[in-house]
Amino acid sequence: MLTLEGGGLEIHWIEGTHNGLLTSSHANITENCNTSFGKMHCIFVTNNEKIGTVTGGNPASIDIESFPVTQASTSGLCPSAPTFDAKYEITTPESLYVAEGTG
Repeated sequence: MLTLEGGGLEIHWIEGTHNGLLTSSHANITENCNTSFGKMHCIFVTNNEKIGTVTGGNPASIDIESFPVTQASTSGLCPSAPTFDAKYEITTPESLYVAEGTG
């Protein structure tokens, strides 16, 4: 998986916690997908959807969960609902906590 355009990420505070919901918009992700005709180059776009959770702490972590994406104008053989899963540990800064914004 490769990100062609980063788009934007936002963290939305979960009330009463030091955690947040992570959303992504306008990221373009490319992947070589397996199809019955072999590998196809597929591009997917995020559309302001929840993609995971930021868990505050020392260390903090980001859990990317299966999230909805829209297929861009690539092959019709690309999967319509791929899944992306990942877990990251945040090491810098040493600790990270999500708080309510002042907006």
